[in-house]
Amino acid sequence: MSHVTYPGIVYPTSAVHITGVPDSASCLKHRLRNLFSLFAFATLFSISMASAQTSQPELRPPAPSITVTTTSASTSTTTSTTTSSTTTGTTNPVAPKAVGVTRMHSTTDVRSDRRTAVQMAKYHWLDKVALADPGIVAAITTHYTAALELAKHPRIGEIAEADHYLCRRLTKWKTVARRLAKNGNADKVIALDPEGMYRAIRRDKATARRLVKNPMFDQMVSDNPDLGKLVAAYM
Repeated sequence: MSHVTYPGIVYPTSAVHITGVPDSASCLKHRLRNLFSLFAFATLFSISMASAQTSQPELRPPAPSITVTTTSASTSTTTSTTTSSTTTGTTNPVAPKAVGVTRMHSTTDVRSDRRTAVQMAKYHWLDKVALADPGIVAAITTHYTAALELAKHPRIGEIAEADHYLCRRLTKWKTVARRLAKNGNADKVIALDPEGMYRAIRRDKATARRLVKNPMFDQMVSDNPDLGKLVAAYM
């Protein structure tokens, strides 16, 4: 048996217990006990905080806020269009405007410029312009291509209300007269100026053949029997 020797005293090793000098095993146990105590305390604290947040709304963390930024880009052209885009990538396109003339032209501009006359002849609401300025119809029909476009206009009956001599203005050209004879709204034009269609039929039998195929021909003959007699004579 080994001995532990201190000044003046000899003790056996198996019987020695030195106070204040713990061995390695006791230190490990002490540390483990402390760690377990800290873990238990942290668990109890987290449970108590969770229950407090559930029972007291003011202790709950604020909900995250989502901010959506919007940027708008505008382009300046003859027709200004604004397009808005968001961070989500979606776009809100602006509805397109109706196609029409950019500005109202004067009678002098239309009479002197063939392109302007054609543009005005294609304008859907030309009857409104003609009511304000009846001379615009006479200016348009000075150009062959513009008259050709006007002869197939869907509102030609309303346009004739502004210029009662529209029929003879159009029928001075054979091809324009033929196109007018095919227009389903030509009955109003012919009723206001039948002499224009009489001249066209006497000059060109093809105009009479096209007029007979018009869906409103029966109504034209009912309103003007002389037109039916003339057509029958030149068929």
